[in-house]
Amino acid sequence: MYQFYFLSIIINICLSVLLLPEIFASRFPSFSAFVTEQCGKEDRIMLFGITALGVGVFKLLSPVYGDVPFFGDLLPALGNLGGGGILFLENLKGNQEVPIFRILHTLLVDRKNLWGYGCLIAGILHFFLPSMIFF
Repeated sequence: MYQFYFLSIIINICLSVLLLPEIFASRFPSFSAFVTEQCGKEDRIMLFGITALGVGVFKLLSPVYGDVPFFGDLLPALGNLGGGGILFLENLKGNQEVPIFRILHTLLVDRKNLWGYGCLIAGILHFFLPSMIFF
């Protein structure tokens, strides 16, 4: 569905701005200020993380017509899931007591910059190469 295609691109780009604020603030100050103003508060970051997780799941389940199911949107959906998971885990209170949250924290939050670059690359490639497999 084209709605999730568009949302996936927009969310991947916004996730990269939120995960890599020092890079975007110096190169694109007005865009970075806009995204930070709209999604920068703690409650909005948690909501944006949950939204990114939801779009990532639905992106895997609803392919665009003519695209390969599941594998056609794998990397953008993983970017949404990973970036949304980072925003969700960073703002979840008391998440270090549960073992699965410690594992996810190690996989996602400790590699925040890597996920930020991955979201940026996935969003740009998904926009310019819509019918390629994995993008």
